[in-house]
Amino acid sequence: MVKASKLTLEELNVDNQDDGSDNEDLELENTLDDDVLDVSVNDDDNIMPGMCSNIDRIKCFAHTLQLTVKDGIDSSKQVVSILAKVSRLVSHIRRSTSAEEKLEEKMLHVSF
Repeated sequence: MVKASKLTLEELNVDNQDDGSDNEDLELENTLDDDVLDVSVNDDDNIMPGMCSNIDRIKCFAHTLQLTVKDGIDSSKQVVSILAKVSRLVSHIRRSTSAEEKLEEKMLHVSF
């Protein structure tokens, strides 16, 4: 499996110095590959304009990837059929305690 993106938390810096203003800024720096993402939030929880464009791009990319995978799965009748059968099987095992016990017993004899 290939990761679609890498998002790491590098630094969380909270400035608690009283400079006479009512706003305390919270700066959060994340690294997405080579891009640096800066998010500033004040006491009113207002995100400073223009600081979240990379966050929006990540959400958009994830949604686009999800739609692409779903379209790929839906276009294959065999995959749709297999997923439907697996879904019915899992539903049956979750509802039936005897089926669950039989599955657990069989799993003891299977080596992975």
